[in-house]
Amino acid sequence: MLQKLRAFFWPIQKVELKKVIPMFLLFFFFVFNYTILKDISEPLIVTARGSGAESIAFLKLWGTLPLALLFMFIYSKLSTRISKKALFYSIITFFISFYLLFGFVLYPLKDVLHPHAFADKLEAFLPRGLSGGVAVIRNWTFSLFYALSELWGTVGVSFLFWGFSNDTTKISESKRFYSLFGIGAALAMMVAGPTNIYFSNLGKLALVDSWGVTIKYLMTTLFISGLSIIGVYYWINRYVLTDKRFKVAEKKSTTKEAKQKLSIKEALKFILKSRYLLLIAGIVMGYSIS
Repeated sequence: MLQKLRAFFWPIQKVELKKVIPMFLLFFFFVFNYTILKDISEPLIVTARGSGAESIAFLKLWGTLPLALLFMFIYSKLSTRISKKALFYSIITFFISFYLLFGFVLYPLKDVLHPHAFADKLEAFLPRGLSGGVAVIRNWTFSLFYALSELWGTVGVSFLFWGFSNDTTKISESKRFYSLFGIGAALAMMVAGPTNIYFSNLGKLALVDSWGVTIKYLMTTLFISGLSIIGVYYWINRYVLTDKRFKVAEKKSTTKEAKQKLSIKEALKFILKSRYLLLIAGIVMGYSIS
């Protein structure tokens, strides 16, 4: 009876903690960054000069979506040239470096970098309904930050973490492990909220540009969290996946399967021909834009 209760409430064996704990931490850091970015990016756009909530729709359509497509193209090219590990490190390094650059360079120089005079002329010329689009151009560094923050959820959480998890977790393990990873995500959101509040209050103590000070604190936190992701990922590859108990059998691709590997252009054509895949793509795009 006790054995069944333990299996229900804690379905992890002691030997499996070596794998479960680092994967738990990896998901925690991914979602921690995502939550902080989500909390910062939207207020940054809505409260920017000449901007408002209407800018979000323009950004999702003309910022996040094109960047997601560009990422897909770059990733498909790089995946044939470098290893999965190198690609993982490169993507994480790019994101956290940009966030640090934004906090310490782009945001402090916003008044110099943002073309307010040009945007004012554009706003006077264009219809009022396009004011959200003009705001995207006016506050282009904020727009870029917003788009790359949104992309962290798609690329970091959905693509990198779950892709790595699916590659390294056996089917028999997934039924028991994935629910615990979800707890890691919930815990990350619980920690990210107070972290945002703490640094916001700390920023208020600054005599000049309190929001800028808060941004610096939060971007530094994101950078450290990103380094933690790299560290945990390295540890898993170095000490967990080399353990025979946790090795996942690699799928041997045949010559026929290799020939069937589609390019981006061919993949898009295949999606357009399939009603089922087209509807799924519509759902994903609708979620991203809404």
